[in-house]
Amino acid sequence: MTWRWLVVGCGSIGRRHLRNLRALGQTDLLVYRSRPVGVAEIEREFGARSFFSLDEALAQRPEAVLIANPTSLHVPAALRVAEAGHHLFIEKPISHTLDGTDRLQALVEQGDLVAMVGYNLRFHPALHALQGMVGRGEIGDVLSVRAWAGQYLPDWHPGEDYRQSYVARADLGGGVVLTLSHELDTLRWLFGEVAEVTAVVAQPSTLEMSTESLAEITLTFQSGVVAQVHLDCLQRTPSRGCEVIGSAGTIRCDLIRSEIQVLRAGAEPMVLPILLDDPNQTYLDELAHFMDCIRRGQSPAVTLADGIAVLKVALAAHRAAETGVRQRCL
Repeated sequence: MTWRWLVVGCGSIGRRHLRNLRALGQTDLLVYRSRPVGVAEIEREFGARSFFSLDEALAQRPEAVLIANPTSLHVPAALRVAEAGHHLFIEKPISHTLDGTDRLQALVEQGDLVAMVGYNLRFHPALHALQGMVGRGEIGDVLSVRAWAGQYLPDWHPGEDYRQSYVARADLGGGVVLTLSHELDTLRWLFGEVAEVTAVVAQPSTLEMSTESLAEITLTFQSGVVAQVHLDCLQRTPSRGCEVIGSAGTIRCDLIRSEIQVLRAGAEPMVLPILLDDPNQTYLDELAHFMDCIRRGQSPAVTLADGIAVLKVALAAHRAAETGVRQRCL
């Protein structure tokens, strides 16, 4: 089935979604951009029609809209999309503040719209394997967790000036706490609601950024589980994963190598390779899931409410770092 799609924003993530929509057989593509730059290139590469007025783009009656502009512009665009009655997919994080999120949630519910947030790591097979192992009690009761993500920002999009990226700019809602909030979403998915947050953020002089490039966050879950989260855009060798310590063993999950290691007292470490030939598959899978939810009228794996909950954790981390005081999330 071919639908008409509108992609709002045509940076690196917008282009990834355009490529993936075409890979999924979708060819009726529209793009809304704030500036008339690179129109011929977008038409040539994706066969997409460009619009420079969001109202004009929405007047083309797309079946679904992907919000992929800078973080600080997500909610204003999403509100207009929801008011027009279109299903929407919002790239993570949903915003840099809670302003407008209640209104957006109300519009989605009133319009019976499918609204999904783009935390693609929810579709990583290694995390699904980890979830299953923890759920089956293979390492006993979960006691504590460590999660981490880091990669040198200038390497994220070679050929682009990282200083102009949304990640590096406070006015666009950047910083590692929001940009790398995948880890916050993943831990909430695995271990439930976060009750309290403490955090320290830093801005070493290594990079020219107006936002934090390093964060150490401690999460206390309602269940009693405690998690330590390290986020940075400084380390030269990419690293992403987590370690779950249980009463009967430990599971280490490497998301870059797509590998799980299980350690138990008195036993040799067990290594489980998890097939993931191409990291882009997680992005393809999330879009295919979103399309299936629209077809079936079902709630997506990562709802708007999930995205808002993760944003609240990220904002609590910022407040904790600013005040030096533990913050409540509930």
